[in-house]
Amino acid sequence: MDVNVIGITRKASRKSLFLLSLCYVTFFLYASCTTVPVSSPQPSVEPSVETEYLSSPLDKHIWIPVATGLSLAQSFIEDPPLAVYCLRVDLENPHVSVEVISTEGIPTLRRTSTIVRKYALVAAVNASPFSPVQLFEGKHAYIAGLSVTNGREISPPSKKYAAIVFESNNHARVLSASQAALWKPGPLDHGCGGFSLLLQNSVVTSAEFENVFDSVKAPRTAAGTNENGRYLYLMVIDGKKRGYSVGATFYETAQWIASFGATDALMLDGGGSSTLALRNENGKVKLINTPVQGAIPWIERPVANHIGIRLTEP
Repeated sequence: MDVNVIGITRKASRKSLFLLSLCYVTFFLYASCTTVPVSSPQPSVEPSVETEYLSSPLDKHIWIPVATGLSLAQSFIEDPPLAVYCLRVDLENPHVSVEVISTEGIPTLRRTSTIVRKYALVAAVNASPFSPVQLFEGKHAYIAGLSVTNGREISPPSKKYAAIVFESNNHARVLSASQAALWKPGPLDHGCGGFSLLLQNSVVTSAEFENVFDSVKAPRTAAGTNENGRYLYLMVIDGKKRGYSVGATFYETAQWIASFGATDALMLDGGGSSTLALRNENGKVKLINTPVQGAIPWIERPVANHIGIRLTEP
């Protein structure tokens, strides 16, 4: 009788431990993504610094050439700890093209490094918000907002999300939600949505920040262009790793991408999705930042679409 009671108790303990572990995994998975669309946005805390025009001389950062038409800048701060990476793409270089990588039909989740390898790209960054979050590649997902690949609309624009589009003349434009709704892509055009605008004509668009997640520090991904449209900036800020990088608010993200030279920018998906991958001169694909998935560093989250950079031979 006592043996049976002990056996039943052990089985119950194992079951409880399994359920507890499952709860922890679920919590960390969703806690690591702060930019999944929410149904009822809450008012955000206003930034302590008032909206201002931002000047951003390029000599503030050291740009290291990493491929034809591509340069990388990295910034690290000790207090509070912060790691920021920005890829600058020269859109006037005839050997550079920008694509939004998304599968036809129902989008399929892929890791950023997988996209660089599979599509023979030189670099890629995660793009639009999506749901649901999954641990593994190959699952289907819903993209929130615009996603256009080679003129094909994979997902329609959102009434509340900004977008960035790449037209066949290699011209990139950051669009407000209302502008994105009116954009008519050509047969070779690409585009993807994000969240709110961050910069418009070098002004931080604080009025666009209306979600409770906008005012917390988290990993962030942003995209922007400079005044004459020559450069595309793809920036990732690491977060959720104490002692290394705490992440940034929307307002801080706007300031950072302006410091690299952007005058117009929008927030892309963030949290555990934030990933920048680059193919080095030896042909190997490496992660530039440290993605954090499920509270575990260096674990990539599969996402629904990407902004990819392709090179043709000089």
